[in-house]
Amino acid sequence: MQLRATPVDLHAVAHDVIASLTAKSLASRITITNEVPAGVVVFADMRRLEQMLTNLVDNGIKFGRED
Repeated sequence: MQLRATPVDLHAVAHDVIASLTAKSLASRITITNEVPAGVVVFADMRRLEQMLTNLVDNGIKFGRED
C-alpha cells in the first residue's frame, strides 16, 4: 500500500463523512456534530483518512446509544 499524503482540509472531510452517514444516524436517532474548526489542515492521504473516519463514525452509530 502506498500513501499519498497531501494537505487535507479536515473540517471538509469530516463534513463529507457525516453527510454520507446522515440517513443511518437519523434511523438510529443519533446526532453527529462536526466540531472540527474550519481551516484545520492535516497532512494525510485523503482517501485513507476519509475511510478511517467513516469506519469510526459508522461504528459509533452501530454501537452507540439512541438519543
